[in-house]
Amino acid sequence: MTERNRLRYGDVYRMRVLGREGITFLTPQATREVFLDPGKVLSSEQGWSNTIGELFRNGLMLRDFDDHHRHRRVMQQAFSRAALTGYVEAIHEVTDRHLRELPDGDVDVYLLMKRLTLDIAAEVFVGVSLGEESERVNRAFADAVAASITPLRVPLPGTPWRRGIRGRAELVRVFGDLVAARRRSRSRAPTCCPGSPTPPPRTASCCRWTTSSTTWSS
Repeated sequence: MTERNRLRYGDVYRMRVLGREGITFLTPQATREVFLDPGKVLSSEQGWSNTIGELFRNGLMLRDFDDHHRHRRVMQQAFSRAALTGYVEAIHEVTDRHLRELPDGDVDVYLLMKRLTLDIAAEVFVGVSLGEESERVNRAFADAVAASITPLRVPLPGTPWRRGIRGRAELVRVFGDLVAARRRSRSRAPTCCPGSPTPPPRTASCCRWTTSSTTWSS
């Protein structure tokens, strides 16, 4: 369809999809202009809100300009070179645990990697293990993502949209509880001196968890 429209209308044309009017850009130059938005005249929030707004409220893709920049800088603290180096030990521990728990016989690698990624994120960024809730969180996240592309956005029983709304509520509950638990444990968490030389691995983990809880509290 895209190629047919390009031949008929050119590299830039209007179109209507599911009742919403949009503009399609097909050249590299236009794509660069849209994504970089040097004039700060294009809204990411208005572009994405109809697709993911109800499911990922206040997400980074749903913020514009200075507000987006401020929240992005907060998140970037967790992805600095020093922070990433500090995650290595936790990543190895979680991965080793998952490998030890593998059953005999065939393994669904896709499901394994989803669980592994989620458990690593929970331990690295929140400092806790999801444990038995890992599978439910995986399902809730998958439902929320699937709902973001469904054309029927009415919470009727059995529809992807309803499952997505319920999935979002489950994610809010689970991670809200995890953050609350992490905040309660902050006063008991050991810390290390930011100006100290390279600390031993376990001390590095303590520094990491303290930084993570501060980030979540912001």
